[in-house]
Amino acid sequence: MKPTITTRRNVIKGAGAAGIAGIVSASSGASASTHEGSDNGEDANGNGGGNGDDDDHFAAVRVGNLVPDIAVTEDGGGPPSDSPGEGRGPPSTPPGLNGPHAPTSTAGDLYVGKQPDRNPTIGEVYYPTFGPGAGDAYLQVPAREYNIFVARSGTVDPLFEEHVDVEAGYRYTALAIGSVSTEDSEELQSLIIEDADSREEATPDADSVEVSFVHASPNAGPVDIVVDGMTMFKDVEFGAVTDYMGDIPPGEYTVEIQSGGQTVLSLTRELVAATRLTVYVTGFAGVDEFPDEDGRFGLSAVATIDGLNPQPRNVLTR
Repeated sequence: MKPTITTRRNVIKGAGAAGIAGIVSASSGASASTHEGSDNGEDANGNGGGNGDDDDHFAAVRVGNLVPDIAVTEDGGGPPSDSPGEGRGPPSTPPGLNGPHAPTSTAGDLYVGKQPDRNPTIGEVYYPTFGPGAGDAYLQVPAREYNIFVARSGTVDPLFEEHVDVEAGYRYTALAIGSVSTEDSEELQSLIIEDADSREEATPDADSVEVSFVHASPNAGPVDIVVDGMTMFKDVEFGAVTDYMGDIPPGEYTVEIQSGGQTVLSLTRELVAATRLTVYVTGFAGVDEFPDEDGRFGLSAVATIDGLNPQPRNVLTR
């Protein structure tokens, strides 16, 4: 049975170039000043303390590092020398980081509401993983406007800055995608996706799965997404987010990513019932190493479970 499109996903996408602030939610009508004070149960610093349901005042956010050459500087070298992360890998080192050409750091830091100061809001998010922690968790944050900065881990020079307005009751995934150094690739940029509205049912039926795809490979060009031999999406552009496919029975499936009629990535995964997930295609097409001698990671896919309950609030309000 062919899956059906069950849920349309809203995407808020930044312009991407360093120093450009380009994200404002289409559903936003309030300025940052309207969130100051106690009109929504928060103090001027955004700390919760009022009455009412959390969904009326809080959103939930997680961040993903999908920049496959984040360890490479614009001149082709490694991370800046002021990075205290030189020579160390993540607690659980992804495949390839111990190779002869391993970059010194594949991590990025996220700063919410402040300039980079080596004290990040969410720190050391390694390629290709998600924060704030293990699993697929979100952090609960006051619903308001934020300036967001992304920097290489341990440095103070932002790779880019964006402005975003998160709406109460929603769950968001904020991604850094693109390339920092490679010609003929998509430039570094942000991609912010609405995963779920907590007021709606975020979990599929007990006997089905929902799946969405994100194209985050900076040089693969438009791709087709083929599931068990059936083309589900054609000519998916870089930065595109598909709607959720629903009515998928749980079980094992083979997914092929095709570019120019050729399969550039194939993976087989077991899908678990009552799960809504997103598959992110990332890395460089034509690179078979993890990483290569230039510090670039090859094509791969990672996945998250979407719409889970967030971790306790006030974590991002320091």
